[in-house]
Amino acid sequence: MIQFAKEADQLVCTLPARLDTTACTTWQDGLLKRIEEEKAPVVFDMAKVDYISSAFIRICLQVFKQVGEDRFRLINLSPDVKKVFKIAGLDEHLAMS
Repeated sequence: MIQFAKEADQLVCTLPARLDTTACTTWQDGLLKRIEEEKAPVVFDMAKVDYISSAFIRICLQVFKQVGEDRFRLINLSPDVKKVFKIAGLDEHLAMS
């Protein structure tokens, strides 16, 4: 499950290890609603994440469009997860570290 925290006027979303289609479908609506309610920059903390699916990439793009380019970033990506974003051509569009 996703853990939410408000840090330095940002909504930090700590994500679970597996972000497969089933998991994303389970919490997508709640995540997007929370982001809309907070109206703050969004950070996805991916320290625990070891797998992402195309469903998660779609969620990232939705959040990116919803909050704006300079108000969304991904942090603590493993090299393997970062590689998936690079293969998808999103490493130049989404802020990642």
